[in-house]
This record gives sequence, C-alpha cells and structure tokens, in this order.
Amino acid sequence: MRLNFWSSLLVVVALALVPVTASAARRKTKAKAAAQKPVLDAKPDAKADAKPEAKPDAKAAVDADAEYGPSVEAQDGPAYEPTESGTPVGEDALRLGPFVAPPKPFPFPLLGDERQKEVFVDRDGKLYKDRPYSGQVPDWNSEVQTNTTGRCKVEPQLLTWVGFQNTADASRVYVQLEHEACGYVYRPDDAHIVIDLPQVAITNPNLRREILTGAFPTQIDFIRAEDLVGRGTRIVISLKDKRSYLSAHLGRYVFVDIPR
Repeated sequence: MRLNFWSSLLVVVALALVPVTASAARRKTKAKAAAQKPVLDAKPDAKADAKPEAKPDAKAAVDADAEYGPSVEAQDGPAYEPTESGTPVGEDALRLGPFVAPPKPFPFPLLGDERQKEVFVDRDGKLYKDRPYSGQVPDWNSEVQTNTTGRCKVEPQLLTWVGFQNTADASRVYVQLEHEACGYVYRPDDAHIVIDLPQVAITNPNLRREILTGAFPTQIDFIRAEDLVGRGTRIVISLKDKRSYLSAHLGRYVFVDIPR
C-alpha cells in the first residue's frame, strides 16, 4: 500500500515537470537564436561600412581637380611653356595695376606777385650753364639715343632720375633709367598722368620725394615717384587742370610734354 502511494506520487511529479522542461527548452532555443542574430546582421554592416571608405577618396580627387584644375598629364594639347622674361610686351602688359591718386603734399607759402619771376629753360640750355646744376639733363649733359624700334624689353633695372623742365610753350617731365626705358603712359582721370615702369626699382630715397612745381607757371602741381614693391615704379603727374599731353620713349628716357 505504501509502495503504491510513492509510485503514484512520482508519476504525478514527472507529469508536472514535463511542461516546465518543454518551456525551458523553447526559451533556450529563442535565446540561442537571439544570440546568433547579431552575427548574421554583422555582415551587412561590414559591407555598408566598406562602401563609404571608397567614396571619400573619389570625392577628394574630384574636389582637387575642381580647385586646382586637371593634372598636366590629363590635359589635351601641348604642355604650358612659360614666356621668357624680357621678350617684347604689349601696352596692356606694362600696366602696374589699378591707380590710386596720391595725397597732395603739405602746402607751402608762395612768393607774392611782386617777387615772382617767370623762369623757363631756353632751348640752348644757357640757364644750366649760367647757374651750376648737377642733375641729369637730356641733350645737354646726358646723351639721348634716337634709334628706337617702337617695342621694348622689360628687364629689372633702377630708376636713376626724375626731372622737370619748364619751357616757353610746354612743361616737360622726364625719367631716366639704367638701360632702355620700357613703360606705359596713360591718363586715369582728368587730374593725373601716370607713367608705369614695370620691374623698375627705386634705391635712392631722394627720388621718392615730391617735386613741387606749383609755384611755377605750369599746369603741373607736383610729381611723385612711387615704388610698387614686386611690380615696378609708378610716376604720378598731378595736374592743376585737365591738359592733353605728348609722350615719347627715347633710349633710357621717357618724356611727357604738357602744354602750359
């Protein structure tokens, strides 16, 4: 009797544990599937990560071409050859950039009308002989070469002189260079005439001082030489009133004549 009781109890316990064991097995199977799922999803992630790695390189190459242009090997036609410095150039190439009007020098007192005397240079240069003068004067103490081809060669050189002459019918501004003069004369506005001299430098500080001509009977107010570092020298002629002008390149000189 007692044996049958314990046998019946074991059968009941075994039957009660069957659902629990099945439920545990199902949970175990789900946990195993969940643990394996990231491993399966890792392949697409790695594949997706692999694609953008190639894109930045391709994009960088496109941006470099857009900013700096294609490489020489990719260009069609002959390779670029730099122009030899010193070859003849056109007038536009002789310009030194935009013009900015310089400020006027500090005003100075002028002589009264009773003390003014008109003095101009005679054509024979007797004024320079009567009054000692150590400056450079074309055709008087400095030779002027008349042979010219109409074209010039730009070369590094120095500005050696800036001069002013007041004659009976015109006022002359002239500049002297070391070698053949190569420049461009133009009028940016009604109040200025400009001489641009590419690759010409100023080493003498006295040449940077203004030539004040306002006290003379001339339409020129003052003359100023500006050293544009890395580009050249600019001679600015400031006028009292709008005037026409004539210019010429002769040897080492550039002449600008302005009617009085």
